[in-house]
Amino acid sequence: MEFWGEYGADKVIPLINYAISSRSVHNPIGFVNWAVQSNCTASTFKTSKGRKELIPLWLQKQKEEESSYPVLNPEEIEKHDIDLEEERRKLEEELKIYKK
Repeated sequence: MEFWGEYGADKVIPLINYAISSRSVHNPIGFVNWAVQSNCTASTFKTSKGRKELIPLWLQKQKEEESSYPVLNPEEIEKHDIDLEEERRKLEEELKIYKK
């Protein structure tokens, strides 16, 4: 407790509360010791739930298109008589759009 006193109650108490309430901290005292020595605060460890990353529109479009592609194994390719060279050419043309 004397060691923690050097860092101030406003920093240590939120760390103690976080360590006690967190399911991932199995040794709250060790965690608080490590956190104050590493100059961490309780807000360092809190994450916001429901956070959404910004994804570029071109990537969203690509993901939507990819999800609609049929997944074929080699036997199905022969069965459907898909021209792999033609497919490669189409994909290369599509890729040119995104290359700079």
